[in-house]
Amino acid sequence: MVVIQNATQAQDEVRFIEDIGYSGVKLAENSHFNAACYPKTNSVYLGILNGNLIITAPDIAFENLNDSGNPILAALESKYPGNEIASFHLQSSVNGYGFIIRKSGETIRERWGDFEIHMEEIGEPLKEEEEYYQKVKYDADSGLIEGIDDEDEILDFEELVSEIGSRYFEKPMMENDALWDLEMKQYTYESSPLDMSYYPNEDLKEEGKEEKSFISRYWWVFVLAYVIVKVIVRSSR
Repeated sequence: MVVIQNATQAQDEVRFIEDIGYSGVKLAENSHFNAACYPKTNSVYLGILNGNLIITAPDIAFENLNDSGNPILAALESKYPGNEIASFHLQSSVNGYGFIIRKSGETIRERWGDFEIHMEEIGEPLKEEEEYYQKVKYDADSGLIEGIDDEDEILDFEELVSEIGSRYFEKPMMENDALWDLEMKQYTYESSPLDMSYYPNEDLKEEGKEEKSFISRYWWVFVLAYVIVKVIVRSSR
């Protein structure tokens, strides 16, 4: 999910979706956020809540976290140069989480990883993060929750990402009925920049597919290596 702060909904939504990189866009049907947060293949969903534009589509938030030169994010930043643009990602099948907030082409805050390993962090904790840490008695320096000695006891990152949503929706996302009941429009598309169609020739397109396939198939190897290094360092102390 991508949220653009203080952004009015486009009068011509088909044109808007095509302007940010999708092609062959057609209006499909009305939907709601509780369905749009799990976007169907080849579908983009648009909605407005509290004056913030919400966009959901396959892979859009994940690609923003990966710093992969996502052309959709670049197009959105060009359209909304002074607005905060937040991307929220949760992937329960691989316990992945993350969020990134950018403004004027700069990253204000980014944090992502899986539910056990902290992979990336940029910027200082947001006010919403600090408030959540205080509520659950979490020590950001040690990575532990007060009163719990087990280092395997981790922060509930699903709740954390939900809390960051209160920055735009007044309430945490998980307990925000107005968000879950929000009516959104579903549009279908024929191609997206994220399906590698933006590569200038077939050779580069195939290289991109191979690289993306390798990462998606072997991401756990990098996670396992990180765990092994962490255990070795800890045992050597």
